[in-house]
Amino acid sequence: MTNGKLLPVLFLSLSTSLVCAQEFYRYVNDQGQTVLDTKIPGQFVNNGYDVLDSGGRLLERVPAVVTQDPAEMELSAAASSNAQEDQILLASYSRVEEIDAHGLRKVEALEREISIIQTDQRVTQIEIDKAVQEKADYEAREFEVPPETLAHIEELNVTMVRLEEQLARRSAEIEATEVEFLGKRERFIQLKAELDSN
Repeated sequence: MTNGKLLPVLFLSLSTSLVCAQEFYRYVNDQGQTVLDTKIPGQFVNNGYDVLDSGGRLLERVPAVVTQDPAEMELSAAASSNAQEDQILLASYSRVEEIDAHGLRKVEALEREISIIQTDQRVTQIEIDKAVQEKADYEAREFEVPPETLAHIEELNVTMVRLEEQLARRSAEIEATEVEFLGKRERFIQLKAELDSN
């Protein structure tokens, strides 16, 4: 009998505690109106909102997410990247001479590649001259030039174009490397001076 009387009381108490535990969200919608609801649509979350209990007491205030201007974000990212590059530069070299030596090694490696390409060009040109002469001999005797001779000349010409492109790329890489390491040299000197002054 006692248990029968206690059951409704326990149920009522549980229901009351659940209501009290309910949270509400207060936010501003697209029309500028303040809305109080048990949920908040996703599109309004970044605008900021308040979390209230069932009695209207403020539990938490979530601020709006501040979105940076794209230009500011780009500048911030660039600054972060530059700072990281400065750290790498200082960690990689202890003296200016090390930077100069590293840059020289890279340039010398590219110059060796250029030398190999130029050798390939000379060899290919000799092959082209021979094939063209062979073609001229056929034509001088009024013979039909064999298709394989024509195909060989075309293939050699394609090879020569490819070698010229490689040579141009390596030459551009040398210029870029010299500029890169000159920049590293100047930046290293500047950073060292700033560290010494501090």
